[in-house]
Amino acid sequence: MNRRLLGLLLIVVAMLVLIVFLSRQRLQDGKATAQPFVDRATEVVQAADRLGLELTPMTLSEELALGAELHRASFAGRLDPNEEDQAYLRAVMETLQEGAELRRSGFSYQIFLLDLPYVNAFALPGGYVYVTRGLLAEAESEAELASVIGHEMAHVDLGHCVERVQYQEWVRKRAGRDASSLVAGLYQFLSIGYSDEQEEDADQAGMAFAFQTGYQPQAAWDFHARLGDEESSHVVRDVGGELDRLVSDVLEDYWSTHPNHEQRIQNLQKALRALGIQDAKAGYVGRRNLRERRAKSQVSYPEELRSGG
Repeated sequence: MNRRLLGLLLIVVAMLVLIVFLSRQRLQDGKATAQPFVDRATEVVQAADRLGLELTPMTLSEELALGAELHRASFAGRLDPNEEDQAYLRAVMETLQEGAELRRSGFSYQIFLLDLPYVNAFALPGGYVYVTRGLLAEAESEAELASVIGHEMAHVDLGHCVERVQYQEWVRKRAGRDASSLVAGLYQFLSIGYSDEQEEDADQAGMAFAFQTGYQPQAAWDFHARLGDEESSHVVRDVGGELDRLVSDVLEDYWSTHPNHEQRIQNLQKALRALGIQDAKAGYVGRRNLRERRAKSQVSYPEELRSGG
């Protein structure tokens, strides 16, 4: 048996033993405490996860092929036909990609506007980023839009996207399953979400991308604070097909695929401190740019640049 696989099995066994041991622990007042179990179990799961990722590596070329496969099979037919809006999103993403300090290289990010009414955004392996029509309508400035796009780019740049499908793709290849098995797993991919640590890292990296490109950091939590105060009234209609219905059900609720409002605001505040940003209100806002669908890289309006305060 592969030594690494044996190590993973031993970790799982150790976790089971730990559960039994901690389940017998009692506080002095006779009540059981869950915290020791939570702390130890978290450490064990993280160790097993790291080992699992080592056992199922994925090259950049494999990631790019996987992203293209998922895009063609799942979303290529649901793109919004408005080319002006598509071009605007591409311009904002290009602004971020050219001005931000990205870790990964070897591919270009691609962004697509989905013809879906609910507010959401997500990314797939290989640099595929998606924004729904509902989210574009919800944004009040280019800086807000850039903060969302930057966050999704960060999930790709930090390797979070590929990690979410790494095990699944490894099993699929060895089982000889076709693309339909992977596409069917897209619902799980979207609904599981990222870990709290990954979301916090993506919030910090996404804010850094927007800040490095000259956008106002304040826009990130302006958007999420407003979104947190609203309730989605969108209803899934005429999405056709069981897979479409499942995916649409997940994307309809922004908070089912992202941290809750309070957690997101805390993450953004921590990101400000970590990045040493002194004035979150300073930077380019771009309300006019959003209205005119012209990115600030194409035209910069002096009145959209805030000095802070």
